[in-house]
Amino acid sequence: MEQTTIIISNLSKNDFVAQPGKQISLASQIKIALLNLTTADPDHELYQDVVNWTDLPFLNRIVVIFSNGASAMAAYRYLEGLYLKQNLFTLPPTVSMSLQENLLRKSKLTDALTEHSALTRESSNKFKSRNSADAD
Repeated sequence: MEQTTIIISNLSKNDFVAQPGKQISLASQIKIALLNLTTADPDHELYQDVVNWTDLPFLNRIVVIFSNGASAMAAYRYLEGLYLKQNLFTLPPTVSMSLQENLLRKSKLTDALTEHSALTRESSNKFKSRNSADAD
């Protein structure tokens, strides 16, 4: 499977809030930087490949899901540069990043819901028929 998900973890809760003297939070800086990345194709921007962006301050992480592995890898390499202080701002040394497969597979979720729905209907029909017989 293709690695299309970047997880930035070990952020502090303060990284999601603009600090005194700063106009935006670190999480917002990361988002703006990634969404402004360019690709080799002048007609295609990296932000077009972002499927989902989730800031999770209560879990101290950011999850970014891309539509393809090439875009995810380009973003991941850029983030590595932030960690190594090669870009406009740096990530704290406590931050960890991972590039991994997307664990949210739509087809598997819908299959599970279809099977559960069939079981519920069958169980409901049995319950109704028993209650109808008892009422007579």
